[in-house]
Amino acid sequence: TNLAGSATCQRCIRETGGLASLVQATNAALLGKRLMPEEGEEDEEEDVDDDEFGRIQRLRVEVSQEARWACFLALTDVALAFAGATSSTSSPSGDGGAAGEVNREVVANRDALVRNGVLDLLRRLPDPRVDVEAKLRLVRILEALEPTPLAATRLEQVDRGITVSLLSVLASMVVSPAVPLPLKSALSRVLCRTISRHSPLQLSLLVSLSPQIEPSEPGEEVPAMRQVVAILEKAASGRPEPEPLWFAFHLLLAMLFANTSVQRTLPSMRIAFPGGEEPAEFCLDLFLMAFSGCARRCLESSPDDEEPSGEFGSVVPDGPTSPAAALVAALKLLAYWLASCPPALASFAGSPVMVPRTMDLILIGSRCGDFFRAHLEGL
Repeated sequence: TNLAGSATCQRCIRETGGLASLVQATNAALLGKRLMPEEGEEDEEEDVDDDEFGRIQRLRVEVSQEARWACFLALTDVALAFAGATSSTSSPSGDGGAAGEVNREVVANRDALVRNGVLDLLRRLPDPRVDVEAKLRLVRILEALEPTPLAATRLEQVDRGITVSLLSVLASMVVSPAVPLPLKSALSRVLCRTISRHSPLQLSLLVSLSPQIEPSEPGEEVPAMRQVVAILEKAASGRPEPEPLWFAFHLLLAMLFANTSVQRTLPSMRIAFPGGEEPAEFCLDLFLMAFSGCARRCLESSPDDEEPSGEFGSVVPDGPTSPAAALVAALKLLAYWLASCPPALASFAGSPVMVPRTMDLILIGSRCGDFFRAHLEGL
């Protein structure tokens, strides 16, 4: 960390290949890998893995779990220091020139880390062999690198032999019910900020909403935004899944944020082929139907079904699994989009269902508890 705190040392390490070695060592510490087995050792097929650095390596833990974890922590600390996650943007002594030099080095370090494959470590996030705490450290690395345009370019690239981009892999984790909530929340926060910062990522997600001409093969990864469409279609059909909907609506909000091109294209974006069994053919119709499905589910719930009042006399909400959570996320998306996109607002205001349904939410009463009631009425 002392070396990483010096702009001169940073430049020297970066220009002599030190960051490439750092990324390779971090990958090794993450899964305990070494090169192909030595002569005389058995090579079991199931223990062979093709990693992101193009070398066939054998999974083998050569040190204890505790020692490997300590190495991983130290290596990721160094990566975060190089990426500027632990440095201030201004010089403590008030020396603007020194601060500017450090900031220039941080920008160069971020680009060098991305070029040397540090973001490829994020493909380990779905791996069940990796501990959740280690995955959260990788999310911190993405958080430190997301300001650089090179990181956005890497996220949307599709490498040879891989069917989906890293962006799609991460977005799929955000909406997956199998991912632990702490990891999903951390990843969603960082990924949504990354998407909203870089317009190419917003456009990439918009395009991937389109229906696939050829259906996915069994076992093939489905693009993340097609998973989002499936989640919204279930809500539109009266079967909302609150937690996936919460994260799906926030991905869509990040895709729309401060991007008038995406906002104006989305209403007419086709998400299903004509004549199919899907509830809607276009994005705007599906969004409004999903919102209506969430609202209907909350309005039909009986106050008698809620939990007993707490110490202060308010009904305790059900948390992220409550239907009201999905409804809050839907309203956040609509409130932002309708305020900044006249075509979407005209369609919403002209609907014989949407406005009355929205007015009903103002009178939702105690069906969702005081916490969600305040948010629903405000939105």
